[in-house]
Amino acid sequence: MNRQNRNRQQQEQNNQEGDEQPQQPRQRNRIQGPTSALSSFLREHGIHIENRSRRRRQEEREERQQQQQEQTTENASTSDNNNTTPPVESTSASSSTTGTPEPASTTTTSILYAPRQRRRQLNAAATQLIEAAQATCSSSSSSSLANKKKGKRKRPSSDSDSDSDYDNGSETDGGPESSSNRRRPFRERRNEIVFCDKCKGRFARPVRSGNDIETENICPPCTSGETPNKKRKKTAAKRRINGVALGQNKVPSLQDTCIMVVARYIDDVEAFGEIGPVNLDKLSKIISKNRKLTSHTARLFMEPTSRDLALYDCTNIDETGLSNIAHFCAQLKSLKLIYCGQMTSKVLDIYQSHLKNLQSIELSGPYLVTKDAWIDFFKTVGKRLEVFKLSHSFRFNRECLEALAVYCPDLKELEFSRLNMMQDNWMEVIQNFKHLKTLKLAWPDPKQPKITSKSLVSFLNSSGQELVKLSFAGLTLVDDQVLLDGLLENCPKLKILNLRGCERITSEGIQKLFNEWNQFLQDNEEKENEEHDGDHGIPVIQKKNQGLIRLNVSRVLDLDDDALKAILMHSSKTLEKLNLHSLDKISARGLEMIAGKYSLDDGNTMSGMKACEKLKKLNCGFIRSMDDLVLKLLIEKCISLERIDVWGCNQVKKKEK
Repeated sequence: MNRQNRNRQQQEQNNQEGDEQPQQPRQRNRIQGPTSALSSFLREHGIHIENRSRRRRQEEREERQQQQQEQTTENASTSDNNNTTPPVESTSASSSTTGTPEPASTTTTSILYAPRQRRRQLNAAATQLIEAAQATCSSSSSSSLANKKKGKRKRPSSDSDSDSDYDNGSETDGGPESSSNRRRPFRERRNEIVFCDKCKGRFARPVRSGNDIETENICPPCTSGETPNKKRKKTAAKRRINGVALGQNKVPSLQDTCIMVVARYIDDVEAFGEIGPVNLDKLSKIISKNRKLTSHTARLFMEPTSRDLALYDCTNIDETGLSNIAHFCAQLKSLKLIYCGQMTSKVLDIYQSHLKNLQSIELSGPYLVTKDAWIDFFKTVGKRLEVFKLSHSFRFNRECLEALAVYCPDLKELEFSRLNMMQDNWMEVIQNFKHLKTLKLAWPDPKQPKITSKSLVSFLNSSGQELVKLSFAGLTLVDDQVLLDGLLENCPKLKILNLRGCERITSEGIQKLFNEWNQFLQDNEEKENEEHDGDHGIPVIQKKNQGLIRLNVSRVLDLDDDALKAILMHSSKTLEKLNLHSLDKISARGLEMIAGKYSLDDGNTMSGMKACEKLKKLNCGFIRSMDDLVLKLLIEKCISLERIDVWGCNQVKKKEK
């Protein structure tokens, strides 16, 4: 009896533990999977998507199965409660909690765990479920394992923006229902903006799948044939003028390629060898542009037999390097040094004593050379100096200019640019140069008294007969008086004229100047045809200009179509370079006159006029009337045109490739 009582008490205790354990509420799992921006947006705005994921459908199926099992277990539990002796499996199930391993307990535990029901707590019917599962453990466990193996299939890839598949931490799907009831992803119902391959216009269309990426994009108007077809592009050969492709550079020759290679590795070169003066000048420009010209590399250009030397960036050449020019190139006749800021009076003294054949010198930026050094240099060089060009210097004053006029009276080219001390009274000294062919007075210091038209007219009356090149760039006080009283009667040999920035010059002054020159040309031609003396014609004395080769009237803002017409009537047959930068008053009709196209309003005055066939360079920057039609006409009619600048011309469209 004692043994039976002890067994009965132990069995009751185990039953109580088995009954109490399932009744403990399981804590809710708060771990969630990754959430996309779309899921967060929908959740914040209270938007619920039906049948959002396969995991939710799986949970709903499990809930229905759980409810069916609960109904069956209620019926089974009522019949089991009438039995006095509990089944052996219950003991094994209860003993599984104490650590005794049994096969039935494993099956019961898997049903009790229910990992897919983390968001719901076990109700009181869980205890009855365990008791009912003891009778049907074999059938339920086999079906559960079959469902798990079936659910372990690889999940198909989905492009949906929703991340709800990761909410419950599983990748299984419940069978054919998930594939048959699956909705199309929301992304496929969107539209995308694409460009038509034919008309280049934008249009909207539904988003295509990855397999249709290679499909051609054609808009509905082009598909229906409503869009007119564009004209066929001309071949590249028709856009060429005299072998020059507009907008493209020529293929470099082998010689130019070798020069670029040598310039790239100039630091490793020991000697150039025998290189012609033209190629040596190219090499100097490339090295100076790359800022590799130093005292060491400049030594490569210094040869005892050199006659001309040009260094275009002497910033990194010190005083010793500049002095070496006179030591190694004693036979120099022409010397050009740009940005020679480290040149001193000592260097200039070495030049005057060693360079016995020097005839031309051009210096830019010799700030350290004093007034006395300049005067001594002119005394030593004397009459053999023919060309003197100076820019960016604030120590060269009137006394230096007077010494230049006294000791170098045979000067042929004189250029002063950006000199701080240049004033109006300098013109009295410059009149003493009777053989000048080139004169440049440009960009004086705005703080000093500026050069006036009166002094310029006085100089032109005395020394303008031999002038070939004349530049008054940046002289803001120059007006029509210089044109009519100076250039009109005194510059018959003038070929290059630069009036850049002379804002006081008017359109009427330009018209009168070029019309007078043109009328003289017509009268001269008539006399040559009428007057004869035997087989030889009587020569006509040349008194006025025969035609300009280069003309720069940029930023002379008052010039209009009439002024341009007068220029073309006189110099259209001779012009090679024309700069019309910022002349906003010139219309498209005026620009077409350069190509030889004149309107009916011009009458007989322009009859027989042709395009500027010798024009090579044309600058039409910031002329608003320039458009595609005018540009095309200029390219077709000006057969010698090599370069045309259209910066700031907003009506000129980008060339389509």
